[in-house]
Amino acid sequence: YNSAQWFKMSSKRAVTIAIESGIQNATIGITVGNIIMNQDAGLSPLSLPSGVYGILMYLVCLPFVFWFIRKNR
Repeated sequence: YNSAQWFKMSSKRAVTIAIESGIQNATIGITVGNIIMNQDAGLSPLSLPSGVYGILMYLVCLPFVFWFIRKNR
């Protein structure tokens, strides 16, 4: 969020960038975990924290998104 504002982006764009980078972090973590510890059957144990983060990130982020939408009406 802060780095987007350093580039003089609007608050709406800064929030969008913050949420999108969180989604991409989970995806990259799962991918890197599978590359480092390649297993034939399913995901590697290194990918589990990123998978949990990917799910929890939506649960934590959703109230913030609703608050932001309500604030900017």
